[in-house]
Amino acid sequence: MASENQSHLNDLIQEVTTLLTDCKEEGEMILDRKATWEEEDTRYRKMQEDIKIEIERLLSVNNNWNEKISGDANPDKIDDSTLQEELKHVQEDKKVASKKFQDVSSSLKQAQEELEHIRIETEKIKSQIRDDIPTIVGKMKLYELMTQVKWTTSDTTDTTKGYVTEKGDIKPFSLDTKQNSQFFISNHIWDLMTPNW
Repeated sequence: MASENQSHLNDLIQEVTTLLTDCKEEGEMILDRKATWEEEDTRYRKMQEDIKIEIERLLSVNNNWNEKISGDANPDKIDDSTLQEELKHVQEDKKVASKKFQDVSSSLKQAQEELEHIRIETEKIKSQIRDDIPTIVGKMKLYELMTQVKWTTSDTTDTTKGYVTEKGDIKPFSLDTKQNSQFFISNHIWDLMTPNW
């Protein structure tokens, strides 16, 4: 009977450790997605700025052209070769600007689609975590009642911390999850407990 209870308790401790590890991984995924979203947002803002600069440049070219035309009130003073060359430059600028605009528009559309995909995935993960939290909290409270193991938050995600309370005695533990296996952690916590049966 004692070994059966010990086995069940060991399974419970391993399940708690697994749940905490899963929550940590989901949190890291959310942080990764947030970083990706921030990168895409920065790229999107840069594209907007590039478009704005290109529009200002084209408006400047247009204003310069209008000033040249309006400055020459006498049509006989306008040189056809100068006009042809200016027209050629303006058409080239227009082609370059049009190509840049298409490239930026395409990149902007792609970035918006990626951002929307990331937003949807992040919402799915957040929803799943919100749905899982009551179950996890309930299990944790049940495990605490059964084992007298109290879990505490740690400064790093690589540390499992807490303490075992027993008959007025408090036995703390703090184990690095990268240096210790789940099996070792479970056994160590089990060793801190003395059976109440």
